[in-house]
Amino acid sequence: MAQNYYWSKSTLSFYPAVIKNSYVNAGTFPEDAVLVDDSVFHSYGLTSAPAGNTRGSGSDGLPAWVATS
Repeated sequence: MAQNYYWSKSTLSFYPAVIKNSYVNAGTFPEDAVLVDDSVFHSYGLTSAPAGNTRGSGSDGLPAWVATS
């Protein structure tokens, strides 16, 4: 699987791997960022959350849909 994105649990955001150095040089690349499969980015970065949910982080630290309560 291709891994072209990083995911950060602390910012709940994705970061393109191709510009990681720009984030690092700016001092804005999260320390907890981990490479994820492109399928994870497509599921949680490009797809709208199901009704009543928002993008969050699961117990494994990876993106997950979480209830907004």
